Amino acid sequence: MAVSVTGECRRRSQTSFPKDISRPPSSFRTSFLAGAALHPFHWLNISADLEYSLWSEFKSVRITYSNPSRPDVVVNQNWNNILNARFGLEAAFSDFSIRGGIRVEQSPVPDESLSPGLPDAGGTGYSLGFGYRAGEGCSWILAIRYSVQGPFHHQFFADVRLDSRRV
Repeated sequence: MAVSVTGECRRRSQTSFPKDISRPPSSFRTSFLAGAALHPFHWLNISADLEYSLWSEFKSVRITYSNPSRPDVVVNQNWNNILNARFGLEAAFSDFSIRGGIRVEQSPVPDESLSPGLPDAGGTGYSLGFGYRAGEGCSWILAIRYSVQGPFHHQFFADVRLDSRRV
């Protein structure tokens, strides 16, 4: 799949910034996915998936200007191919369910091209969830996710929602 991005860039500061930036078409990465789920008991679901991503296709970012007096800017990325794994468990009973998962993801970004514009996405994440069916068409779902992305980057997410689907 190719994407072409063209438009204006604006900043809210006094610093001048070119308004004639365009970017030539680029491609999204190619990924290969495989997954499996086991149901050893009627109440237990065990799932796992592996994803191999060809991030090495992302060699550089080229910024071109419509003004011919401005030279193109090429920022080398040289990302790496990676293998990611995700595992999950779900124990579902009549009115409630308990879920847990872990994801282990490598970062495709080498140290020399790490930047705020294209951040690192590797790390390990853990999740826990609980679902409760309060009645016909009414469920409560609580999910908590904790991610460790390197020695100094930790994230914590919590989500509570009312859902009319299965617990």
